[in-house]
Amino acid sequence: MNRSYRKHRSTASILLIITAIAVAVLIAAAAFIYFAGIRYIRYNYEDGYVKYFGRVDENGDPLSGTLVYESGVRAKVNLEKSEIVYSNGDLYDGPLKDLRRHGEGKLIYAGGDVYEGSFAEDKIDGYGRYTYANGDVYEGRWSEDIMNGEGILRLANGMKYRGGFLNGEEHGNGVAVDADGTRYEGTFEEGQRHGKFIIKDASGNIVRECVYSLGKISNK
Repeated sequence: MNRSYRKHRSTASILLIITAIAVAVLIAAAAFIYFAGIRYIRYNYEDGYVKYFGRVDENGDPLSGTLVYESGVRAKVNLEKSEIVYSNGDLYDGPLKDLRRHGEGKLIYAGGDVYEGSFAEDKIDGYGRYTYANGDVYEGRWSEDIMNGEGILRLANGMKYRGGFLNGEEHGNGVAVDADGTRYEGTFEEGQRHGKFIIKDASGNIVRECVYSLGKISNK
């Protein structure tokens, strides 16, 4: 009976010692992380959040570490270099505000596309130049990652459009130029010629005046 009691007490003591050691290790690890200037910070936005774990400065502001977005995308951020390297291979170089792209920067996509220009709240927004991997180039106004406003789209095949854009499509007054220099001056709607048009040859001579209806000539 006494022997069993002593054995039970011995086992309990060992468990107590192991628990104490584990707690001490956790406290030591937490203290090391804290005094090493490593923090966890969560930034909440109206359209989501991002989690940060890494080094901070004396004011508690992030310096370099890991970002985890609500979508699950991860990235390495270095605010001393103004750089974000995303897990999918994309690279951003430019200013940040609350750990989001904000201001004039450059975004290089893993697929070969490159954007240089204005960002706002992590989105392409404002004026900028987007060069596609296939050679197409758009330069003009953007709104929340979409071409919106005045701009110029130059295609790799030689065609060009200058004018208004809405939701990524040609919209409003504009001029489309074919690779051979033929010009179509008029109004566009949802990416198609729509309304009165003047067609000119490469020398600027008027070839025809006509009316389009969503890309098709409605009168001759």
